[in-house]
Amino acid sequence: MSPEKRPRPKRSGIETEEERTWVEFYRRVRSDSALAAEVLAQLERDVEMKHSHLALYLNRPGFCGGSNS
Repeated sequence: MSPEKRPRPKRSGIETEEERTWVEFYRRVRSDSALAAEVLAQLERDVEMKHSHLALYLNRPGFCGGSNS
């Protein structure tokens, strides 16, 4: 017996663009250490943002499993 797949709610154009922007931003942060430091400082100050964009936080240099560890 296979689990039923639940239909995903349709995303608005704004939500789709927001996701594309975050994907590009993740790439920029990965290659720009000054930007990465600024983003990490913001994530440390804003718990909700840290929760929403946890991959940015967990992928930081020095974190076990991060791209530059």
